[in-house]
Amino acid sequence: VMQVIFAGSLAFEILDRLTGEWSVVHTNWARAYIVDPFMSKPLVWFIISMMVWFGVGTGVFTLMRDLNDKTAGVITYRVKVNKSIDLNALDGYLSRKAVVAEDGDADALNANQKVSWVERDPSKWEGYQPKVEMIYDVKHGFLLGVYLQVTRRASKPAKLRPETLKMRFFTELQEAGVMAPDDAAEVIDNTRRRQTREGEMVAVEEAAVFLKVKVPGERHYREIPFGRQSYLELREEIAHKFDCKPVQVAQVFKEPDILIADDDDVSRLRPGTVLEVNIDKRGGKKYAPASLPAPP
Repeated sequence: VMQVIFAGSLAFEILDRLTGEWSVVHTNWARAYIVDPFMSKPLVWFIISMMVWFGVGTGVFTLMRDLNDKTAGVITYRVKVNKSIDLNALDGYLSRKAVVAEDGDADALNANQKVSWVERDPSKWEGYQPKVEMIYDVKHGFLLGVYLQVTRRASKPAKLRPETLKMRFFTELQEAGVMAPDDAAEVIDNTRRRQTREGEMVAVEEAAVFLKVKVPGERHYREIPFGRQSYLELREEIAHKFDCKPVQVAQVFKEPDILIADDDDVSRLRPGTVLEVNIDKRGGKKYAPASLPAPP
């Protein structure tokens, strides 16, 4: 853009030096509306030229700064996976993606394929559209590595953390049947072995990459992916797990009786947290909150 602007300015300057002035000033309308009121008076045209120069320069500077700000903030996550995958499920998964590049590298032992795409549904990624690059072995059916990148505005706080970005992607692979649940959980858990809490390092349970959810009276728990960043998303996950509508999820409690009511409450949850929910059934019957039994 700047090269085009510079080239246009240079061309106009050369033409101005060859002719001495623009031919438009010899027309009747230009003489009446431009030459006589502005150009024939001392310093008036110079001041107008400086004002136009300042206005155009400010506009170009503002535009370039805004374009740079849109791409200056970057969130990236590179994961070494080395887990088996279902190639048929992967083909179906990739058919739903807007793949922009594919690359193959084969030898006598391996046949690696690299594929990349940009996610088209910002609602799943807090308004972002992550770029995903996946490398897998077609010959042996192994996912070797994944590279995730989000471009965001540098002037605004990030809505998505790298850990959450990775968590949501591998949860999506699991739901699509590309990876086995145990393998997906292990990949997520490998980078969540230890977390900081009140200045101390706390070990995270081996399989604690889910939230445990139950309704009063049930003896077993149901698991939903950990990492949801808002209260609405948490309710949607619970509704999906209990086969009901999000509006029917009346209340969510954390053991023993702490009400989860907003995004801040959700952000304080930890992997493996036990939640108890009250769900309104079709007939209007509501489960009453009860104390949680110890997990089996």
